[in-house]
Amino acid sequence: MSQWPSLLAGYEAAEPLPTTKNPDGKSLYNPPGPRSAAYDDFPKPIDPSNNGFDFHIYYMPSVPTQAQYAKELHECIRREFPELRIYRLWDKAVGPHPTAMFEVNTFNPHQTGTLFSWLVVNRGPCEPILDNALDAVGNTPLIRLDKIATEEGLKCNLLGKLEFVSAGGSVKDRIAKAMVLAAEKEGKLIPGKSIVIEPTSGNTGIGLAMACAIKEKEALLRALGAEVIRTPDEEPWDSPRSHIGVAQRLQREIEHGIILDQYRNENNPLAHEYTTGPEIIASVVSTPSTSSRPSSMKVDAFIGSAGTGGTITGVSRALKKTHNPDCIVVGVDPIGSVLAFPDNLNGPNEGKPYVVEGIGYDFIPAVLSRDVADVNHWVKTSDEDAFKAVRTLMRKEGLLVGGSSGSALSGALAWLKTEQGRIIAETEGLNVIVLLPDGIRNYMSKEWFLKSAFSDERSDLAVRISGILAQEEGKPVQRSIL
Repeated sequence: MSQWPSLLAGYEAAEPLPTTKNPDGKSLYNPPGPRSAAYDDFPKPIDPSNNGFDFHIYYMPSVPTQAQYAKELHECIRREFPELRIYRLWDKAVGPHPTAMFEVNTFNPHQTGTLFSWLVVNRGPCEPILDNALDAVGNTPLIRLDKIATEEGLKCNLLGKLEFVSAGGSVKDRIAKAMVLAAEKEGKLIPGKSIVIEPTSGNTGIGLAMACAIKEKEALLRALGAEVIRTPDEEPWDSPRSHIGVAQRLQREIEHGIILDQYRNENNPLAHEYTTGPEIIASVVSTPSTSSRPSSMKVDAFIGSAGTGGTITGVSRALKKTHNPDCIVVGVDPIGSVLAFPDNLNGPNEGKPYVVEGIGYDFIPAVLSRDVADVNHWVKTSDEDAFKAVRTLMRKEGLLVGGSSGSALSGALAWLKTEQGRIIAETEGLNVIVLLPDGIRNYMSKEWFLKSAFSDERSDLAVRISGILAQEEGKPVQRSIL
């Protein structure tokens, strides 16, 4: 890498960057996270232990000489060192962006809302070795659902955010990590003493048990050393026999018991505002628009199913505040739940039992914003449509998702057929994100999955295979899974 000195010498010859500090004397921007480094002077070499970054280029887009040099440097690196990965960070007027790092193949110094920008170079194509499972929470991929989009006649880009590849298997890993770390920092969790109690349909409990196991705290799911208390599904939320009522009783009677309370804990939506949302933005804006795959380079619509509502609330705020104020956010609520707004959407089916798990409630959680500024539209979905969409995602896209993911997709496709949704659906290059909260792991013994996976419906291929084998053996073949 002998060329680095000459590149840096060129930068030093450019207009010098004034040292800007806050009143407290600290650098204006000290980016958080394991991939960041504090810096006041530029150019500044990066410690080799800092995940292999070679150096940062710090420039102000408003200063033409700095922006021009950063652009030339970007082009030079792309030309001379095509194997390197280039990242850009930016600082918003609202303050430091928690995860403002993404790979860039093209240079744009005028990112909306940018005050300061950085160019970061890293020669490694892989992530570093992680310390534990908590470091594998989040950073989930955004993939194209092209087969479904084609089948539905969509011209927009239909993209799925795969939350089930997170360490604990669902989107709830994010809030579990955030709530546990915050409680630990605040002194609410006592090592070796605290017992975490949480009313949950499962995924939050798994995430909390994982986080607590790693953080050496006791927690109430068996595989991770937790205890599971089952409560009647039909009990209203405010009943002492409901999952919430039982959790509250256990907290009162168990010494050092603590409820992190995903329904009220501000770290629930904040986890998504600071991680899920920025990850989606990063994936979209860092993927170049091409003639074969046009892109608006922004998130035009986001669609997610709602349980506590923390995910859709937090992601919406990230998208609208820091990325695209015109982004349309659509909430998906199962028939029988009361989360959708306005209330008349819930109609006569309010309180009707539904099978899909992890979404919908018979009360409005405090962390859910029903403000139309945050969630612009709501769609109601049935169990039948949700499970049909699960099968579609499995068969068409090879994604082993759970019922709430099916609800999200069926809701997305339903909204894209509405008057406003069709404008998005029929516009080439617009990006529609569907968040897929969890995988099939927790539901493989459920009746709805068994009926779907082992139905009597036989594909043309299955019929052909059975016919071939029957002819060869001279007798009918017993079919298992075809």
